Amino acid sequence: MTVIPRELRKPNTNSAFHRALRESLFLSDIQKKLLLGSLMGDGCLIVNSSGTNYRLQVEHCAKQKDYVVWKYNVFKNFVLSKPAYQPRTCSWKFRTLSHIQFSEYHDMFYTQGRKILPENLDFLEDPLVCAVWFMDDGGKLGNGCLLNIQNFTDAEAYRLRVFFHEKFKIPATLQRNKRHFRLYIPKHKRFLWDNFLGGNLREEFRYKIS
Repeated sequence: MTVIPRELRKPNTNSAFHRALRESLFLSDIQKKLLLGSLMGDGCLIVNSSGTNYRLQVEHCAKQKDYVVWKYNVFKNFVLSKPAYQPRTCSWKFRTLSHIQFSEYHDMFYTQGRKILPENLDFLEDPLVCAVWFMDDGGKLGNGCLLNIQNFTDAEAYRLRVFFHEKFKIPATLQRNKRHFRLYIPKHKRFLWDNFLGGNLREEFRYKIS
């Protein structure tokens, strides 16, 4: 009989133990905010093997390992394995258990397998949500800063520009980049964005707005 080494065995997340664990788990307020910010950025929801629920996948480049570990510590009660280095993509990654609460966010952010901009954007009025989004997909351009929103359609990009103008009083502009738009915050309005994010931006990402 072939014995499979323990480290190579795939955990059975459908066991009675894991079912009981799922039933005991509920997303906290900070977990919901990090989830929303991540889904606006680089985070994604992946269906489980039975096609019944979804799990969160977090993956960032190797130099952002500390950022991955920070997210992992927030979602730790939903995660069975610590973040692991991915040699093929030179990145660090972890996945949560699949859970019905993640599935609810999948309905909010996905349609026909494509990530979309939710209809209701009120969640973007939270500084922590936007800080995570900016840390995921933000950048510095000249003396201004930007949000890479190329995964959204042109219509969705226009909605984001209107939202920034109406809610934050920031006259952000849309710039073409690889046939899609990115959202640019000019230098003379950058302080409004910085003030809104407040202390939620991690120190290693301050360069994106300084």
